[in-house]
Amino acid sequence: QQREDALNFQISGERDAWCKEREATQWAHSDALAKLQSECDEEIQKLKDDAAEIEANLRAQMVADKARSDQEGEEARSTWAKREEELRKRVLEKEKDIARNMQEAEEERQRAVDQAEEELKDLQRECDRKLDQMRAESAKATEGILRGTCR
Repeated sequence: QQREDALNFQISGERDAWCKEREATQWAHSDALAKLQSECDEEIQKLKDDAAEIEANLRAQMVADKARSDQEGEEARSTWAKREEELRKRVLEKEKDIARNMQEAEEERQRAVDQAEEELKDLQRECDRKLDQMRAESAKATEGILRGTCR
């Protein structure tokens, strides 16, 4: 009984340590994902701010060009449209990159969780096997003691 209690205590300790390690890993992945989300949000805001600044600058430029001449104003509007389209393309590409990076991070986190769960199952099976083995040994020892006292 003492060996079984000691083994159960050891198994419980190993399981608790593994669970704490798994929880720490999950927190690390969660923190990494939160950091990535924060970085993505900052990058999106920066791009939006840049876009607003570029748009404001281009609008000011268009007003000045209009004052100089209708021809120059038309050229400025054409330039503004091209720049705006380029900026939209860059923003869209950046958003796609961010989404892809977030997806990859989530997939990596899920792989880590799946691996940790599989390791936990393996550890549980090993613990169950050892416990069954100890129970069998204990039963044999008890049977031997009983045979010895019953004779």
